[in-house]
Amino acid sequence: MAGRDGDRPVPAVRKLELQLVTACNLRCTYCANDPDVRDAPPRFMPLEMVERCLDRLRPEIVSLTGGEVALAGDRVLSALELARRYGARPVISSNLTVFRPADLDRLVEVGGVTGFFSSCNDLDDAMTLAVRGGRPAERRRLLENLAHIARRGWPLSVETILLRDTVGRLVELHRLLADLGVRQHRIEFLTPVGHASWGLMPDFEEVADALERLYAQRARDCHLELTCCPITPCSPLAERLFPRDDPGVSAYHCTDGKDLCYVTAGGDMVPCYAFTCRPAPGNVGREDPRRIWEESPVFLRVRREAPPACEGCRIATSRPGVTCTNGCWAMLLMGTGGLTQLCWEFAVAARESALSGAGPGRLPVRRLEEVAGTGAHP
Repeated sequence: MAGRDGDRPVPAVRKLELQLVTACNLRCTYCANDPDVRDAPPRFMPLEMVERCLDRLRPEIVSLTGGEVALAGDRVLSALELARRYGARPVISSNLTVFRPADLDRLVEVGGVTGFFSSCNDLDDAMTLAVRGGRPAERRRLLENLAHIARRGWPLSVETILLRDTVGRLVELHRLLADLGVRQHRIEFLTPVGHASWGLMPDFEEVADALERLYAQRARDCHLELTCCPITPCSPLAERLFPRDDPGVSAYHCTDGKDLCYVTAGGDMVPCYAFTCRPAPGNVGREDPRRIWEESPVFLRVRREAPPACEGCRIATSRPGVTCTNGCWAMLLMGTGGLTQLCWEFAVAARESALSGAGPGRLPVRRLEEVAGTGAHP
């Protein structure tokens, strides 16, 4: 179903992320969702919209998420049935504090779920309360479910967000997850959108110190993956962040907008869950999802453009798409309205400006025309 982008084919949608419900039982400080949604009545994605996206985009993988996806109730199994009908491999993205182990069994055995994604900034009850607004019972349920999934041998990836107040306990968090049987631990950099702010983000030198300690003490049977990292491999910090001689540590290659897209419960289709503009690049309730994917100026820009300094860089061109292996185009595009500055330079300067009070506390929500660009090839 691939179309063409000028003289090049439009990539197929490998992964489609669907927000089945906006409601969430937690109040995470780092949440990237629209702040207006948190205290508003919950919104559910109609199953007709789920089917429309699956039919027109035909993804290889579909991820059902929220809010907290468990709060979508029976819609979860109905959406899973649709995913299987259209040949997509379903995965669940959940905070795992609402589902019971028996629910997880049913998702796999009846719903055909092939993997789980979750997060853990929950070393103890005090951290769960401070970082996620969660109760001790919710932390216990999370840990119970992580151990249950690990025992069943189902694919499981757990992320920990790098936060200013908890980065010093990163090794302890990693050990907790490894002891529960987690074998894929993602270390995710904060994106200052939604409820999150630059003030929650640690100093990048402090991050490098914490990661070096983690690399030295990581569980040998638990793979580490850096993700959403604005500190690109051309940064002076690269040698400390990206170890060359440890196959147990990798950097996630961001393909958001290139072969992945996200659809909110209200139908807004964006290249990345953390990317926000007003209005959205398209709405699948009013427009053809395939047309948004192939023709939206924002999607085209994300696929085509990169900072001029990246031209010819072997890292930037080693895989399909032209942005850097570990940069955050969403942060750069929201922060500057363009894709010409090096991501790490922007992130360092923007954080320092925010903490000094000279700059905004989080990335701005820009108008669509500010981020759409010309649509011209670089």
